[in-house]
Order: sequence, then C-alpha cells, then structure tokens
Amino acid sequence: MMVKGCDIWLNNPIRPLEASGTSGMKAALNGTLNLSILDGWWDEAYKGNNGFAIGIGDEHENTEEVELVESDMIYDLLETIIAPMFYNRSQTKVPEEWVNMMKSCIETNAPTFSTSRMVKEYTVNAYIPALCKYKELSEAAGEKAKQLQIWKDKVRSEWHNVQVLNVEFGNKETIDMKEPANIKATVKLGSMKPEDVQVQVYYGLIDHNDNIITPATKELNMIRQEGDIYHYEGNFTLYESGVQGFTLRILPVHKLLSSSTDLFLCTWASGKE
Repeated sequence: MMVKGCDIWLNNPIRPLEASGTSGMKAALNGTLNLSILDGWWDEAYKGNNGFAIGIGDEHENTEEVELVESDMIYDLLETIIAPMFYNRSQTKVPEEWVNMMKSCIETNAPTFSTSRMVKEYTVNAYIPALCKYKELSEAAGEKAKQLQIWKDKVRSEWHNVQVLNVEFGNKETIDMKEPANIKATVKLGSMKPEDVQVQVYYGLIDHNDNIITPATKELNMIRQEGDIYHYEGNFTLYESGVQGFTLRILPVHKLLSSSTDLFLCTWASGKE
C-alpha cells in the first residue's frame, strides 16, 4: 500500500552504511522515483533519467557536516527540480516529464534488480561451474583433487616468500587515454614457480581516499629469471579520464583452481598480504 500511494521514495542514510536498499528496488519496480544517497543499490541503478541522486557518491568522516550539506541538497532538489516537474501538467493534466521518468525507472531497473536475474546469474556463474568442477575433481577416485590439495599445501607454506621487489613505470607523470602504459616489475617467488602465480597490474579511477574504485587488471609477462628472482613486463590502457592509480599484485593460479581468490592469498606491491 505504501508503494502504491507514493510518488517519490526518500532514502538518505550516511554513505557507506546502506546495506542494500531492497525497499527502493520494490518502489522502482512500481514506477516510484527514488530520491536517494548514491549508496547500496542506487549507486548502481541511478542513470540520471530514472530518479534523483543526493550528492555525488563521496564519503566524509565529518558526518554532522555531511548531514547539513545533504539536507540542503534534498530541499534544493525538491524545490527546484522535483516539485516543478511533478506539477508541470499538460493540457490533459498529465505530468509528462514525470511519467517519462517513471517509465525509464521501470525500464532500467526491472530487468536488473530482480530475483529472476539473480537466480540466473547464480546458476550460470556459480552453481553450474561448481558442479562441473566437482565432476572433474571426482574422476579417477579423486586423483585431481589430491593433486590440487598437494599444490595448495605447498603454496600456503611458501607464500610468505613471495614479494614484489621493484616496480618501474617510466618518467611520465601523466598517462594518455587509450595509449598503452608500459610497466616492469621484479618479484621474488622463493621456491614457487612462474606457473604457480600470476603477476597483475591493478588499476583504475581512485577516490579521495586513494582507493581504486573501478578496478581493472592486466597480466604481466615473465621475461627472464635470476635464481628465485623473476622479471615481468607488460602494459595497461586507461579508457576513462580523471584521477587514476595503479599498483601490482601477485595471485596464486592453478588450472584446477576455481578462482585465484580461493586460497585468500595475495601479495601487493606495498607488501600487504
């Protein structure tokens, strides 16, 4: 009943404390326009023509100041955009711009934020691959599973020796969009072999806390070996403007491993694991 009698759905938590926002999803599926902080589901769903956003999605430690700023934003949106759009009626007394936004709200959100899509993605991306992996590891009395476990034990016992010793990026202070940026890395693997790991450059847009918020990865190629020291080279390309950042990481890899994150092991250029 609340959704049926509602034209605007106000949701104003302090970012990043919004858990998900299922009530806003339900409202959107019924054509109710969201007026919300860019957090939780709305950070993904907001397109500019399917509802209204409070702020630009940034985070601040001073919550009292943020509340004052964002409350002004809410009143400004209501007074200068939302109310005029809602009460601007055609000769048939229909708020046509508002109705068009309602249609866009349903069109952009209904296919994406639904249980049907969720179940389909779980099935395709998780359940079926897990079943196939189980069948593969169960063959020949679990011989492949035994091999994988031996490899996992080795990697866990030796991972403390894995280090990023040096990263070379060149002398350029800026990177041109769509132009490959070359990078070199020197890593120590201890008793591990190059086929046991993948060295990646991890890059993307960064926020005001220097966190990469739109991460992409590119594998580097092993060029030469000096004992347990290995030299890698490669490049990566930026396709977005703005403040960008990059770092390097090393992950364990194996053809029988479902994901490189299965072992919860990762060594970063900063030395963190």
